[in-house]
Amino acid sequence: MILKPWQVKQLALGLPATPCNRSSSNASSTAATTNNVDRRTVNDGGISVSGDGNQVSANLSYTDAGSIAAAFDFAKTNSETTYKSTADAVGMARDGLKLNLDQSRINADGLLAGMGKLIDFAKDTASTARAVNETATQNVAKAYDNVQEIGTGQKFLVAGALAIAGIVAVSKMKG
Repeated sequence: MILKPWQVKQLALGLPATPCNRSSSNASSTAATTNNVDRRTVNDGGISVSGDGNQVSANLSYTDAGSIAAAFDFAKTNSETTYKSTADAVGMARDGLKLNLDQSRINADGLLAGMGKLIDFAKDTASTARAVNETATQNVAKAYDNVQEIGTGQKFLVAGALAIAGIVAVSKMKG
């Protein structure tokens, strides 16, 4: 409804938009009578509403129509699904931990086996080095002994050469 400015002022003051003492010089009246007969009935899930003219009657039939049983079935199914999901999650976690433990065991065994091989290699290397050192020591000792023999033999040769030179010198002097 569109109001005129003076009606808005009236409403702002808390008064009716059209005062009771306001009248108009132009009077007109229109009257119409309509008789409608309308009979409707609606039924849905245990509730029935019917109307005949201006009279409305409602009939309620209190039944759960299986909703309580369905709710319990839903709750039971939900609980079973939750239990199964939890059991599956726990099983997957257990399997993952077991796999991790198995892999750790394999890694530890490999590390220990590798360490054992490394220790054996170090022992073999030390034994080889000891044997080479002993051989080298023996060779040096033999070389020293050979040098001593050669030295002794050369002294003998030098002495022999001196003796021969002396004999030659004496023989030249005599004659």
